[in-house]
Amino acid sequence: MYTTWNGAAGTPELVDDGRRAGDRAHPVGAAASIYIVNGGPVIAYQDGLTADVDLAQKGGMWTTSPLASGPLLDGFSIASTTAHGAPVLAWLSIDPALDPASSGPHGLVVKAP
Repeated sequence: MYTTWNGAAGTPELVDDGRRAGDRAHPVGAAASIYIVNGGPVIAYQDGLTADVDLAQKGGMWTTSPLASGPLLDGFSIASTTAHGAPVLAWLSIDPALDPASSGPHGLVVKAP
């Protein structure tokens, strides 16, 4: 969900309802981070079922697209910045195939969407 604030709350907008073609609804929105591109909001967030990172961008309507998907578990504690003009996102990634007792399964992903 997304809303604006200008002294009062704006109308809430549905960003992603979690529906995925051919699958049950996914819990979405965890670890959300919002930033502005070309005057409009972009939200990076985790798909809680697949542990993928998705982006939702508002044009006339909200559109969603995957940013990181696959075998790695991504999206824990997503952070974003546009301090130097272009957006940069960072999040924790976990490789479930690695043994946490040895090399450790955690990594930091830094990516420009």
